[in-house]
Amino acid sequence: MLFFCLIVICLYLNESALAFTPNNTVWGHSAVFAYSRIYFTGGLFPKYKDDFKESKLSKEFYYLDVEKPFRVGAGDKLPWVDLSSVSQNIPAHTWSAFSNCGLDNSLF
Repeated sequence: MLFFCLIVICLYLNESALAFTPNNTVWGHSAVFAYSRIYFTGGLFPKYKDDFKESKLSKEFYYLDVEKPFRVGAGDKLPWVDLSSVSQNIPAHTWSAFSNCGLDNSLF
């Protein structure tokens, strides 16, 4: 019984320490890995938990630099960088592809 309780406690601590919980739930965002960063953009904010009706499109744009070390302990936040101020140039979209291209893969 003690062993079972320890497993449950470890699973709970692991979930709370490693999970990224955004302020709002976003469905259907796009992501791409480039230059040691994972970029996320677009998606939609659902008004209802189990339905897409009356959802609003997201203009969020942020990245996580996976080359720099960061802590994943309890209470530590991942170092997300918000680029939403420049995302106004990106058309609103959801459930779409997002890739890098160009001669040197410098375009998204």
